[in-house]
Amino acid sequence: MQMLGQDDISWAGMKRFLGTSGVIQQILGFNARQVTNSMKNKVMKIVNQHPSSFEQETIKRASQATAPLAQWCIANIKFSEVLLKIEPLTMELDKLTQKLEQSQNRVDECKMQLSELDRQSEVLNQDFQQKTMMAATMENKLVATEETLKSASTLLHQLSGENERWKVQVRELKEAINLVPLRSLVSAAYITYLGSAQESTREKVFTDWKQQLKLGEYHFRNFLSTEQQMLTWKKEGLPADNLSMENAIMIMNSIRAPLIIDPATQATEWIKANLKKEHDNVEVLNHQDSKFNTNIELAIRFGKVLVIQEVDGIESLLVPILRKDLLQQGPRQVVQIGEKAVDYNPNFRLYLTTRDQFVEIPPNCAPLVTNVNFTVTKSGLEG
Repeated sequence: MQMLGQDDISWAGMKRFLGTSGVIQQILGFNARQVTNSMKNKVMKIVNQHPSSFEQETIKRASQATAPLAQWCIANIKFSEVLLKIEPLTMELDKLTQKLEQSQNRVDECKMQLSELDRQSEVLNQDFQQKTMMAATMENKLVATEETLKSASTLLHQLSGENERWKVQVRELKEAINLVPLRSLVSAAYITYLGSAQESTREKVFTDWKQQLKLGEYHFRNFLSTEQQMLTWKKEGLPADNLSMENAIMIMNSIRAPLIIDPATQATEWIKANLKKEHDNVEVLNHQDSKFNTNIELAIRFGKVLVIQEVDGIESLLVPILRKDLLQQGPRQVVQIGEKAVDYNPNFRLYLTTRDQFVEIPPNCAPLVTNVNFTVTKSGLEG
Protein backbone atom coordinates (compact mmCIF):
# COMPACT_ATOMS: atom_id res chain seq x y z
CA MET A 1 0.00 0.00 0.00
CA GLN A 2 2.93 2.35 0.70
CA MET A 3 4.20 1.50 -2.80
CA LEU A 4 0.82 2.43 -4.24
CA GLY A 5 0.73 5.72 -2.29
CA GLN A 6 -1.62 4.66 0.58
CA ASP A 7 -0.51 6.14 3.93
CA ASP A 8 -3.24 4.39 6.01
CA ILE A 9 -1.84 0.91 6.45
CA SER A 10 -4.13 -0.12 9.31
CA TRP A 11 -6.21 -3.28 8.95
CA ALA A 12 -9.30 -1.23 8.32
CA GLY A 13 -7.44 0.83 5.75
CA MET A 14 -6.25 -2.40 4.16
CA LYS A 15 -9.77 -3.75 3.87
CA ARG A 16 -11.01 -0.50 2.34
CA PHE A 17 -8.14 -0.52 -0.17
CA LEU A 18 -8.76 -4.11 -1.13
CA GLY A 19 -12.43 -3.36 -1.53
CA THR A 20 -11.88 -0.71 -4.15
CA SER A 21 -12.07 -1.65 -7.80
CA GLY A 22 -8.98 -1.79 -9.98
CA VAL A 23 -6.49 -2.88 -7.34
CA ILE A 24 -5.16 -5.69 -9.52
CA GLN A 25 -4.81 -3.34 -12.48
CA GLN A 26 -2.88 -0.85 -10.29
CA ILE A 27 -0.48 -3.58 -9.27
CA LEU A 28 -0.08 -4.96 -12.77
CA GLY A 29 0.35 -1.47 -14.26
CA PHE A 30 2.69 -0.20 -11.55
CA ASN A 31 5.69 1.74 -12.89
CA ALA A 32 8.82 1.52 -10.76
CA ARG A 33 9.76 5.00 -11.95
CA GLN A 34 7.02 6.32 -9.64
CA VAL A 35 8.98 5.23 -6.53
CA THR A 36 10.51 8.23 -4.80
CA ASN A 37 13.24 8.24 -2.15
CA SER A 38 10.63 9.01 0.53
CA MET A 39 8.44 6.13 -0.59
CA LYS A 40 11.42 3.81 -0.78
CA ASN A 41 12.53 4.74 2.76
CA LYS A 42 9.06 4.08 4.15
CA VAL A 43 8.90 0.69 2.45
CA MET A 44 12.40 -0.30 3.50
CA LYS A 45 11.63 0.75 7.04
CA ILE A 46 8.74 -1.71 7.15
CA VAL A 47 10.84 -4.41 5.48
CA ASN A 48 13.64 -3.91 7.99
CA GLN A 49 11.15 -4.05 10.91
CA HIS A 50 9.76 -7.38 9.72
CA PRO A 51 12.56 -9.09 7.84
CA SER A 52 11.19 -12.57 8.33
CA SER A 53 7.88 -11.63 6.83
CA PHE A 54 9.62 -11.10 3.54
CA GLU A 55 11.34 -14.47 3.44
CA GLN A 56 9.73 -16.69 0.86
CA GLU A 57 9.62 -19.85 2.99
CA THR A 58 8.02 -18.01 5.87
CA ILE A 59 5.50 -16.03 3.93
CA LYS A 60 4.41 -18.96 1.83
CA ARG A 61 3.32 -20.72 4.99
CA ALA A 62 1.27 -17.74 6.00
CA SER A 63 -0.27 -16.97 2.56
CA GLN A 64 0.28 -18.23 -0.91
CA ALA A 65 -1.19 -14.99 -2.33
CA THR A 66 0.97 -12.51 -0.49
CA ALA A 67 4.28 -14.25 -1.19
CA PRO A 68 4.48 -12.95 -4.79
CA LEU A 69 3.39 -9.48 -3.57
CA ALA A 70 6.26 -9.37 -1.13
CA GLN A 71 8.63 -10.46 -3.83
CA TRP A 72 7.06 -7.82 -6.16
CA CYS A 73 7.68 -5.08 -3.55
CA ILE A 74 11.34 -6.02 -3.05
CA ALA A 75 11.88 -6.26 -6.84
CA ASN A 76 10.34 -2.85 -7.48
CA ILE A 77 12.41 -1.28 -4.71
CA LYS A 78 15.57 -2.75 -6.20
CA PHE A 79 14.50 -1.75 -9.68
CA SER A 80 13.76 1.80 -8.50
CA GLU A 81 17.21 1.95 -6.98
CA VAL A 82 18.67 0.89 -10.31
CA LEU A 83 16.53 3.47 -12.06
CA LEU A 84 17.66 6.17 -9.67
CA LYS A 85 21.28 5.22 -10.32
CA ILE A 86 20.92 5.17 -14.10
CA GLU A 87 18.57 8.16 -14.25
CA PRO A 88 21.42 10.62 -14.97
CA LEU A 89 22.69 8.25 -17.62
CA THR A 90 19.19 7.92 -19.05
CA MET A 91 18.79 11.66 -19.10
CA GLU A 92 22.21 11.94 -20.74
CA LEU A 93 21.16 9.25 -23.19
CA ASP A 94 17.95 11.14 -23.94
CA LYS A 95 19.91 14.32 -24.46
CA LEU A 96 22.40 12.51 -26.66
CA THR A 97 19.57 10.79 -28.52
CA GLN A 98 17.90 14.16 -29.02
CA LYS A 99 21.19 15.61 -30.20
CA LEU A 100 21.64 12.60 -32.45
CA GLU A 101 18.21 13.17 -33.98
CA GLN A 102 19.01 16.85 -34.40
CA SER A 103 22.35 15.94 -35.94
CA GLN A 104 20.66 13.38 -38.19
CA ASN A 105 18.13 16.00 -39.25
CA ARG A 106 21.01 18.36 -39.88
CA VAL A 107 22.79 15.66 -41.88
CA ASP A 108 19.63 15.08 -43.95
CA GLU A 109 19.30 18.83 -44.44
CA CYS A 110 22.95 19.07 -45.44
CA LYS A 111 22.50 16.15 -47.84
CA MET A 112 19.58 17.97 -49.45
CA GLN A 113 21.62 21.17 -49.63
CA LEU A 114 24.56 19.19 -51.02
CA SER A 115 22.30 17.61 -53.65
CA GLU A 116 21.00 21.07 -54.60
CA LEU A 117 24.55 22.40 -54.70
CA ASP A 118 25.58 19.45 -56.89
CA ARG A 119 22.71 20.25 -59.26
CA GLN A 120 23.66 23.93 -59.32
CA SER A 121 27.30 22.94 -59.79
CA GLU A 122 26.33 20.78 -62.79
CA VAL A 123 24.35 23.67 -64.28
CA LEU A 124 27.26 26.02 -63.64
CA ASN A 125 29.70 23.53 -65.19
CA GLN A 126 27.57 23.28 -68.31
CA ASP A 127 27.28 27.05 -68.43
CA PHE A 128 31.03 27.31 -67.92
CA GLN A 129 31.66 24.90 -70.80
CA GLN A 130 29.36 26.93 -73.04
CA LYS A 131 31.02 30.16 -72.00
CA THR A 132 34.44 28.55 -72.59
CA MET A 133 33.38 27.50 -76.10
CA MET A 134 31.97 30.97 -76.75
CA ALA A 135 35.18 32.51 -75.48
CA ALA A 136 37.22 30.26 -77.78
CA THR A 137 34.97 31.17 -80.73
CA MET A 138 35.23 34.86 -79.90
CA GLU A 139 38.98 34.54 -79.59
CA ASN A 140 39.15 32.92 -83.03
CA LYS A 141 36.93 35.68 -84.44
CA LEU A 142 39.09 38.25 -82.73
CA VAL A 143 42.19 36.76 -84.32
CA ALA A 144 40.47 36.69 -87.73
CA THR A 145 39.22 40.26 -87.25
CA GLU A 146 42.68 41.41 -86.26
CA GLU A 147 44.09 39.74 -89.39
CA THR A 148 41.38 41.41 -91.50
CA LEU A 149 42.08 44.74 -89.85
CA LYS A 150 45.77 44.28 -90.44
CA SER A 151 45.16 43.41 -94.11
CA ALA A 152 42.77 46.37 -94.45
CA SER A 153 45.31 48.70 -92.89
CA THR A 154 48.00 47.38 -95.23
CA LEU A 155 45.66 47.75 -98.20
CA LEU A 156 44.69 51.28 -97.19
CA HIS A 157 48.35 52.15 -96.83
CA GLN A 158 49.12 50.67 -100.23
CA LEU A 159 46.12 52.36 -101.85
CA SER A 160 46.68 55.72 -100.28
CA GLY A 161 48.41 56.80 -103.46
CA GLU A 162 45.37 55.70 -105.49
CA ASN A 163 43.24 58.50 -104.05
CA GLU A 164 44.62 61.09 -106.46
CA ARG A 165 44.22 58.75 -109.41
CA TRP A 166 40.62 58.06 -108.45
CA LYS A 167 39.94 61.78 -108.15
CA VAL A 168 41.30 62.23 -111.66
CA GLN A 169 39.11 59.38 -112.89
CA VAL A 170 36.04 60.86 -111.24
CA ARG A 171 36.77 64.19 -112.87
CA GLU A 172 37.23 62.50 -116.25
CA LEU A 173 33.99 60.54 -115.80
CA LYS A 174 32.08 63.73 -114.97
CA GLU A 175 33.51 65.36 -118.10
CA ALA A 176 32.58 62.27 -120.12
CA ILE A 177 29.00 62.34 -118.77
CA ASN A 178 28.70 65.98 -119.80
CA LEU A 179 29.91 65.02 -123.28
CA VAL A 180 27.46 62.13 -123.72
CA PRO A 181 24.89 64.23 -125.69
CA LEU A 182 27.51 65.48 -128.16
CA ARG A 183 29.10 62.05 -128.52
CA SER A 184 25.65 60.52 -129.06
CA LEU A 185 24.99 63.13 -131.77
CA VAL A 186 28.29 62.38 -133.53
CA SER A 187 27.69 58.61 -133.22
CA ALA A 188 24.23 58.95 -134.74
CA ALA A 189 25.65 61.00 -137.63
CA TYR A 190 28.44 58.43 -138.07
CA ILE A 191 25.88 55.61 -138.42
CA THR A 192 23.59 57.66 -140.67
CA TYR A 193 26.09 59.11 -143.13
CA LEU A 194 29.34 57.12 -143.03
CA GLY A 195 28.15 53.51 -143.33
CA SER A 196 29.07 53.26 -147.00
CA ALA A 197 32.38 55.15 -146.72
CA GLN A 198 35.88 53.65 -146.49
CA GLU A 199 38.10 53.92 -143.41
CA SER A 200 40.05 56.91 -144.66
CA THR A 201 36.89 58.89 -145.43
CA ARG A 202 35.35 57.95 -142.13
CA GLU A 203 38.46 58.96 -140.21
CA LYS A 204 38.72 62.31 -142.02
CA VAL A 205 35.07 63.28 -141.52
CA PHE A 206 35.01 61.99 -137.95
CA THR A 207 38.11 63.99 -137.03
CA ASP A 208 36.60 67.10 -138.57
CA TRP A 209 33.42 66.66 -136.55
CA LYS A 210 35.34 66.18 -133.29
CA GLN A 211 37.38 69.33 -133.91
CA GLN A 212 34.33 71.43 -134.66
CA LEU A 213 32.54 70.20 -131.53
CA LYS A 214 35.73 70.17 -129.39
CA LEU A 215 35.14 66.61 -128.28
CA GLY A 216 38.79 65.78 -127.73
CA GLU A 217 39.65 62.09 -127.22
CA TYR A 218 36.66 60.00 -128.31
CA HIS A 219 36.38 56.63 -130.11
CA PHE A 220 33.24 55.52 -131.91
CA ARG A 221 33.78 51.80 -131.22
CA ASN A 222 34.42 52.23 -127.48
CA PHE A 223 31.39 54.51 -127.06
CA LEU A 224 28.77 52.14 -128.56
CA SER A 225 30.21 48.71 -127.72
CA THR A 226 32.48 46.83 -125.34
CA GLU A 227 35.50 44.64 -125.83
CA GLN A 228 33.42 41.65 -124.77
CA GLN A 229 30.82 42.35 -127.47
CA MET A 230 33.45 42.66 -130.17
CA LEU A 231 35.17 39.47 -129.03
CA THR A 232 31.80 37.68 -129.16
CA TRP A 233 31.17 38.94 -132.70
CA LYS A 234 34.62 37.79 -133.74
CA LYS A 235 33.89 34.35 -132.27
CA GLU A 236 30.64 34.25 -134.29
CA GLY A 237 32.58 34.75 -137.55
CA LEU A 238 32.82 38.52 -138.00
CA PRO A 239 36.17 39.72 -139.45
CA ALA A 240 38.33 41.35 -136.79
CA ASP A 241 39.37 44.49 -138.72
CA ASN A 242 38.24 47.94 -137.56
CA LEU A 243 35.90 48.51 -140.54
CA SER A 244 33.97 45.27 -139.89
CA MET A 245 33.68 46.04 -136.18
CA GLU A 246 32.38 49.55 -136.88
CA ASN A 247 29.91 48.17 -139.44
CA ALA A 248 28.64 45.64 -136.87
CA ILE A 249 28.09 48.47 -134.38
CA MET A 250 26.14 50.38 -137.02
CA ILE A 251 23.94 47.35 -137.73
CA MET A 252 23.20 46.75 -134.04
CA ASN A 253 22.44 50.41 -133.27
CA SER A 254 20.58 51.47 -136.43
CA ILE A 255 16.86 52.23 -136.22
CA ARG A 256 16.47 51.95 -139.98
CA ALA A 257 16.75 48.59 -141.76
CA PRO A 258 20.42 47.95 -142.62
CA LEU A 259 21.46 47.30 -146.21
CA ILE A 260 24.59 45.16 -145.87
CA ILE A 261 26.94 45.23 -148.87
CA ASP A 262 29.04 42.10 -148.37
CA PRO A 263 30.92 40.77 -151.40
CA ALA A 264 32.77 38.17 -149.26
CA THR A 265 29.53 37.03 -147.48
CA GLN A 266 31.37 36.82 -144.12
CA ALA A 267 29.25 39.58 -142.62
CA THR A 268 26.06 37.96 -143.90
CA GLU A 269 26.92 34.65 -142.27
CA TRP A 270 27.80 36.49 -139.05
CA ILE A 271 24.54 38.46 -138.90
CA LYS A 272 22.50 35.26 -139.44
CA ALA A 273 24.40 33.46 -136.67
CA ASN A 274 24.04 36.42 -134.33
CA LEU A 275 20.31 36.83 -134.97
CA LYS A 276 19.60 33.12 -134.56
CA LYS A 277 21.35 33.18 -131.20
CA GLU A 278 19.29 36.15 -130.02
CA HIS A 279 15.89 35.31 -131.59
CA ASP A 280 13.88 32.13 -132.07
CA ASN A 281 11.97 33.15 -135.21
CA VAL A 282 14.68 34.15 -137.71
CA GLU A 283 13.89 33.51 -141.37
CA VAL A 284 16.36 33.81 -144.26
CA LEU A 285 14.87 34.65 -147.66
CA ASN A 286 16.43 35.10 -151.08
CA HIS A 287 15.27 37.98 -153.23
CA GLN A 288 14.59 35.64 -156.12
CA ASP A 289 12.39 33.16 -154.19
CA SER A 290 9.10 32.32 -155.87
CA LYS A 291 7.12 32.94 -152.65
CA PHE A 292 8.92 36.15 -151.84
CA ASN A 293 5.78 38.26 -151.31
CA THR A 294 4.01 35.60 -149.24
CA ASN A 295 7.01 35.06 -146.97
CA ILE A 296 7.31 38.80 -146.37
CA GLU A 297 3.61 39.02 -145.44
CA LEU A 298 3.94 36.13 -142.98
CA ALA A 299 7.09 37.59 -141.42
CA ILE A 300 5.38 40.96 -140.87
CA ARG A 301 2.23 39.35 -139.49
CA PHE A 302 4.02 37.04 -136.99
CA GLY A 303 6.82 39.44 -135.99
CA LYS A 304 9.73 37.46 -137.43
CA VAL A 305 13.29 38.61 -137.98
CA LEU A 306 13.67 38.53 -141.74
CA VAL A 307 17.00 38.46 -143.59
CA ILE A 308 16.66 39.05 -147.35
CA GLN A 309 19.73 37.96 -149.29
CA GLU A 310 20.94 38.81 -152.80
CA VAL A 311 18.95 42.03 -153.13
CA ASP A 312 19.71 43.97 -156.34
CA GLY A 313 17.91 47.14 -155.25
CA ILE A 314 14.99 48.29 -153.18
CA GLU A 315 11.74 46.70 -154.40
CA SER A 316 8.73 48.99 -154.43
CA LEU A 317 7.06 46.29 -152.34
CA LEU A 318 9.50 47.01 -149.49
CA VAL A 319 9.16 50.81 -149.51
CA PRO A 320 6.04 50.99 -147.25
CA ILE A 321 7.75 48.56 -144.87
CA LEU A 322 11.00 50.51 -144.73
CA ARG A 323 9.13 53.78 -144.41
CA LYS A 324 6.76 52.22 -141.84
CA ASP A 325 3.65 53.56 -143.52
CA LEU A 326 1.36 52.11 -140.84
CA LEU A 327 -2.40 52.56 -140.94
CA GLN A 328 -4.56 52.31 -137.82
CA GLN A 329 -7.56 50.02 -138.26
CA GLY A 330 -9.29 49.81 -134.90
CA PRO A 331 -6.95 48.30 -132.32
CA ARG A 332 -4.47 47.01 -134.94
CA GLN A 333 -1.90 48.51 -137.26
CA VAL A 334 -1.57 47.41 -140.86
CA VAL A 335 0.90 48.07 -143.66
CA GLN A 336 0.07 47.98 -147.37
CA ILE A 337 1.95 45.21 -149.21
CA GLY A 338 0.97 45.48 -152.83
CA GLU A 339 -2.78 45.20 -152.82
CA LYS A 340 -3.01 43.62 -149.35
CA ALA A 341 -3.24 45.30 -145.94
CA VAL A 342 -1.13 43.10 -143.64
CA ASP A 343 -1.27 43.24 -139.84
CA TYR A 344 1.97 44.76 -138.59
CA ASN A 345 3.70 43.10 -135.63
CA PRO A 346 6.03 45.54 -133.80
CA ASN A 347 8.56 42.71 -133.27
CA PHE A 348 9.18 42.51 -137.01
CA ARG A 349 12.78 43.27 -138.07
CA LEU A 350 14.25 43.48 -141.58
CA TYR A 351 17.85 43.04 -142.75
CA LEU A 352 18.91 43.37 -146.41
CA THR A 353 22.14 41.86 -147.72
CA THR A 354 23.82 41.85 -151.13
CA ARG A 355 27.13 40.80 -152.64
CA ASP A 356 26.93 43.53 -155.29
CA GLN A 357 29.10 46.41 -154.09
CA PHE A 358 27.73 48.59 -156.90
CA VAL A 359 24.06 48.07 -156.10
CA GLU A 360 21.99 51.10 -157.06
CA ILE A 361 19.70 52.65 -154.43
CA PRO A 362 17.17 55.20 -155.75
CA PRO A 363 17.41 58.62 -154.08
CA ASN A 364 13.95 58.28 -152.61
CA CYS A 365 14.93 54.97 -150.93
CA ALA A 366 18.40 55.94 -149.69
CA PRO A 367 17.10 57.64 -146.51
CA LEU A 368 15.08 54.55 -145.65
CA VAL A 369 18.02 52.19 -145.07
CA THR A 370 21.36 52.29 -143.29
CA ASN A 371 23.98 51.49 -145.90
CA VAL A 372 26.75 49.36 -144.35
CA ASN A 373 29.61 48.49 -146.70
CA PHE A 374 31.76 45.43 -145.88
CA THR A 375 33.78 45.65 -149.12
CA VAL A 376 37.35 44.56 -148.35
CA THR A 377 39.85 47.44 -148.44
CA LYS A 378 43.60 47.65 -148.22
CA SER A 379 43.52 48.81 -144.62
CA GLY A 380 41.03 46.03 -143.81
CA LEU A 381 43.41 43.44 -145.26
CA GLU A 382 46.24 44.96 -143.27
CA GLY A 383 44.06 44.79 -140.11
